[in-house]
Amino acid sequence: MKIYLARHGEAIPKEVDSECPLSEKGSKDLERMISFLLPRHLQVDFFFHSGKLRAEQTAELLSKGIYCTRGVEARSGLNPLDLVAPIANEINQFENDLALVGHMPFLGKLLSKLVIDYEKADLILFQPATLVCLENREGGGWIVKWVLSPDLFET
Repeated sequence: MKIYLARHGEAIPKEVDSECPLSEKGSKDLERMISFLLPRHLQVDFFFHSGKLRAEQTAELLSKGIYCTRGVEARSGLNPLDLVAPIANEINQFENDLALVGHMPFLGKLLSKLVIDYEKADLILFQPATLVCLENREGGGWIVKWVLSPDLFET
């Protein structure tokens, strides 16, 4: 089983647009990442985002590179300050591949909770448009399989 954790792409500041949609740079960063992902034919059974516009836009773009038959859906419990334990417990009972698009500090805490069962450790720098693949280990637990960040795709 695999889980893809993605932080939304760079967004327009709240002072400029209260909805905080993706900026032009945020969209371009994701488009470059999608070009890298497409030939890998990644697929998930579920693709969720927090419901915030920047996360929804990121999920819609990423779903071009990580295919999901059910499409992309908003899901509660993925906001910046939400508790990670309920989602971590649910993930640990899950048997399907999934992708989650959310925010900091939630994503960093969730990754730490899943990998080392301690949500206060900073294991990965989740800059905007970072994508992390976690894989379930035989016998339980999670490992970081790979990390993609937008600076890898800058030209």
